[in-house]
Amino acid sequence: MMATIMRADLERLLISEAELFELTGFNHQQIMPSMQLTPRQIKFQRAIALGISGINFI
Repeated sequence: MMATIMRADLERLLISEAELFELTGFNHQQIMPSMQLTPRQIKFQRAIALGISGINFI
């Protein structure tokens, strides 16, 4: 339950590339190389983030 609420809160913090450009005036691809993650890598990163959140909660 708590993880679902936290995830929803964090997802509201996400901004699109267009919003990033509008806010900063910089194209992120000029600063950082494009990084395409596989679905497995995304799941792994989410699991790590949830684990860290759980540890911090305890």
